[in-house]
Amino acid sequence: MAIGRRRVWPVVLATACLLTAAASGDAGGGSLQGPLPPQAAVSALQRQMRADVEMAIRLALQSGDAKSALDSYDRYFASVRAHDPVLLASVARVVLTAIAPDRASPAHVLALERLAGAGDARARSSLGEMAGGSNTLMLQGVEADSALARLGDLPAVDRLIRRLADDTIRDKGGIVDVLIAAQARRAAFAIVALLGDENPFNRMAAARGLASLGSPEHVPQLRDALERETEGPVKPMLAVALKSLGSAVADARIAQFGASPVSDVRLLVVEAYYNARLPQWPGLARQLLRTGSEGTRLRAAELLGDSDEGARREIGKAATSANLPTREIGAKLLESTGSRDLAVLATLLRDTSPVARTYAAGALLAAARPATPRPRL
Repeated sequence: MAIGRRRVWPVVLATACLLTAAASGDAGGGSLQGPLPPQAAVSALQRQMRADVEMAIRLALQSGDAKSALDSYDRYFASVRAHDPVLLASVARVVLTAIAPDRASPAHVLALERLAGAGDARARSSLGEMAGGSNTLMLQGVEADSALARLGDLPAVDRLIRRLADDTIRDKGGIVDVLIAAQARRAAFAIVALLGDENPFNRMAAARGLASLGSPEHVPQLRDALERETEGPVKPMLAVALKSLGSAVADARIAQFGASPVSDVRLLVVEAYYNARLPQWPGLARQLLRTGSEGTRLRAAELLGDSDEGARREIGKAATSANLPTREIGAKLLESTGSRDLAVLATLLRDTSPVARTYAAGALLAAARPATPRPRL
């Protein structure tokens, strides 16, 4: 691998010498008519440098040497002073390839998911093996199914839907959230059953799932659930779900939430208006960017997305935080909002956290390819 790195810059220097000789008329052969314009010489040199870096990154990919790929890219960037999204996406693939084989890493499945999403057949096969056979009911099976479901795998979605009826799984909120991320509209029939679950967190997850997936046919069940609910934290979620689905039955409660001094409660109103596509939600979300609750600010920023300057600034601040958990959340939001802040993403590729590196790599892979809408499953 060291040989691969050493060969890059001598080639660049040789190219520069040839260009200088050609510009002064000493190259021989008479192939150039007159002196080479300076800008053309610079462009040709940069093209050669880029080609050499591409080769170095390809060699690094073969050996899984993320440091070599990053070092090669950093030397190139130091010369051209402009980030290259295509080269960064190639480096991101090397970073993910280095993380994915480590089963002890918290980013193991996340890295496989991003590689599979970028067309890596071996990564997709690895997820399938983890999700199938005797692994199906194990934690890694659930994690693999979650990754596959987010990638649009219908059998994985079906397995997750069946898990919602498994009484041995106490907390089903994580599964509901994956089905939301997978836009699995057909999971609503299983999610609505959780409105009667004894675990209040599952009832809140049910309200969240029905609101996010858009299930107006389940308004009667939500209304009944609100009337019989005794747990204080669950009631706001049920009211928000009803509003999200276009029902006015809980409007009085929603108005009370909107006037609350607690920012997390006001966030529920923003969520309801966002899901219902009501026009006032962006203004309310921007107000929450100024609250003292970091979690509320980041969720509001996520809803507003990368096109909003304030949201972009808030997420960027989190992604560059000295606090590791905050930085990981920031990196995740950079990916989920489709950020193209190449400077921050490039820095995160060297982060001490494999989770932050994985989210940054996923964002860079997405930034280098055209966006395609995801169908509901």
